[in-house]
Amino acid sequence: MRRARIKADGAGYYHCMSRIIERRFVLGQNEKDRFLDLMRKLSDFSGLQILAYCVLDNHFHTLLHVPERREVSDEELLQRLRHLYTAQEVGLTAAELQDFRSRGQTAAAEALKARFTYPMRSS
Repeated sequence: MRRARIKADGAGYYHCMSRIIERRFVLGQNEKDRFLDLMRKLSDFSGLQILAYCVLDNHFHTLLHVPERREVSDEELLQRLRHLYTAQEVGLTAAELQDFRSRGQTAAAEALKARFTYPMRSS
C-alpha cells in the first residue's frame, strides 16, 4: 500500500485510487452498484465530499474534498449514524448517550462519541 505523498493540514483535496489484487477484472455491474452505494453512505457519514469518481472492472478512482475537522453535536452524530446503522442500533446509541448526559457522566458520553467520530472529519 502506498503512503500519502502530500497530506494537507486541515481541508484538502485528494485523488484516491485502488486496484483489485493481481489486477483481476472482477467488478461487474452489481459489484459496482454496491460499491457506489457504500461509498455514498460512507461519504454521508464521514463528511467527505465525493467530487468525481470512476469505477472500472479492476480498479476505481475518487476525487475527494476533505473538510476541516470540527465538533459534532450528539444530534448530528445520531443523524450521521443513520447512514450506516439500523434504526435499532442508532436508538441504543442515543439512549446510551442520553443516559450518560443525564447522570452527568460527560467523559463517558464523549468516549462513546469518539468511538464513532474518529473516522469522521469531525470530532
